[in-house]
Amino acid sequence: MANAPRVFASLDSFLPPVPGRPLPGRGVANHQFLKALMRHGRFDAYHFFLPTADELRSFRSTYGAVAPGGAPISSLPRRALLARVRSTDYTVFHLADHASGFQPLCCLRNERAETPFPVTALSHSVSEPSAMSAYLAMGLQGPRAHDAILSASESGRAVLRASFDSLVASTRDRISPPLTFPMQLPVIPIGVDADALAAGDRVRGRAMLALGVDRVILLYVGRFSAHEKMDLFPLLHAFARARSRVGGESLELVLAGSRQGSPYADMLGMFAQALDVREHVHLLSDFSEDAKADLYAAADVFVSPCDNPQETFGLTVVEAMAAGLPALVSDYDGYRETVPADCGVFVPTYTGGSVGELADLAFLSERRSTHLRLGQGVALDLAALERAMVELAADPGRREALGRAGAAYARATYDWASLIPRYEALWDELHAAARDSGAASAPQPNRLRMDFGTVFAHYPTRQLVDGDRLVRTELGDSFLEVRRYPVYPEMAPLLKLRHVVSVVRAAEDGASFGELVASVADEVGDDRARQIVVWALKHGMLELSGRSDGPAAGRPG
Repeated sequence: MANAPRVFASLDSFLPPVPGRPLPGRGVANHQFLKALMRHGRFDAYHFFLPTADELRSFRSTYGAVAPGGAPISSLPRRALLARVRSTDYTVFHLADHASGFQPLCCLRNERAETPFPVTALSHSVSEPSAMSAYLAMGLQGPRAHDAILSASESGRAVLRASFDSLVASTRDRISPPLTFPMQLPVIPIGVDADALAAGDRVRGRAMLALGVDRVILLYVGRFSAHEKMDLFPLLHAFARARSRVGGESLELVLAGSRQGSPYADMLGMFAQALDVREHVHLLSDFSEDAKADLYAAADVFVSPCDNPQETFGLTVVEAMAAGLPALVSDYDGYRETVPADCGVFVPTYTGGSVGELADLAFLSERRSTHLRLGQGVALDLAALERAMVELAADPGRREALGRAGAAYARATYDWASLIPRYEALWDELHAAARDSGAASAPQPNRLRMDFGTVFAHYPTRQLVDGDRLVRTELGDSFLEVRRYPVYPEMAPLLKLRHVVSVVRAAEDGASFGELVASVADEVGDDRARQIVVWALKHGMLELSGRSDGPAAGRPG
């Protein structure tokens, strides 16, 4: 067993974000994770079960068929999951997000897998109200002790634990047996390529920004979104005041990030104009990933005044530290863990406490508005932010010391070459626990599964039975001559025309529904065989001619 192949599997493509679409930060992190895993990992094979033909094509064009280490990469249609879960000894199934496929995949594993395997998922955002519904399902059934939800920070893990505890407490008198959350909650940070980020060219970066070498540059990198990232208006206030204290023309602020179709960046420009610092506030939108290292190299201080509970870690802060920049950040959420005290400066934050009204309406509100209201309830100490800007601008020695400490810490703590072995050690430990548990010996049906055949049974006039007789039509004869017919792309992988040919040919002199199903069931399975026969009836290649057992077809009385 020790020599069994180590196979990584996922339901996600980990494709890089498409410009203009939501959550590019999460998309970048997921994409970089998979690239690092394929580069540094020790797996013998990779299996990805993807939902659409378009996603399969994009995945294959992005990652190819062989990992950098030589392991084969198989990109498979999602329908192949049932057979592979039953027959393959997977080391791990790892998902890009914990709130969508984690619980259903655990249930599928519990019901179908002959050899148990661990399911793990990363928790990027833990502030979505809808996640509580997913957590409720997790507490009812699915996850086991050899599964895990990974957090990038202790702050993120604490939110998960508090959410689970809240559900257990609120349902204790209503659900029996009580909810349980047996999965592990390890903390492993999100990583970066420290070498690539440290290789930026300062001269080239300054030229890109059209700023001289005598300027002290404060740099923000992140989405332009007060709803889903942070409110940058307070930063502009503090910058304007700090600049008036520094004097001269030395202090500049660069705001770089993704617009995502939002006018927020333009609003920032207008606000900077109102503060009379517009010529010293430089907006860089949707810059190339290839320019990131030079952008960091051009700066002197990285500033990130986070106020949004959606941020549990701070990937751009880690990137900035890896590039050798001191971090000027808010003392909020995971930032206080991400940045050690000797690598940056923290700005105090304050809240007013209870947000009960917002919690009551969260499920009925638009998620972006909810996050905006939460963020607007967090205040930064602007005097402290202003003071830190002034002091760092005037002290290059301190900037250098903080940046040097940050670069060393980022390389030791956040480089993918160090983190991927931590992931693999966790997965190997969970895999061993899954094998020791013997969990697959007692299959557990998914109690949350919607049985479409049952719940929609009353919709049609009636359901076909094995004795129903079907005959081939003239259209069926024509189809057998040309063997061509339009099939929707989503159906093409499931409905092969050669199987339709077999069914239509078998109905030449009439055949029962059961006989037609049996004609292809050995090759495609009973469910798909039934769909193929009904599809041929739906498209006029067959017609119903009678029923040999039971009452004739008709509307129920």
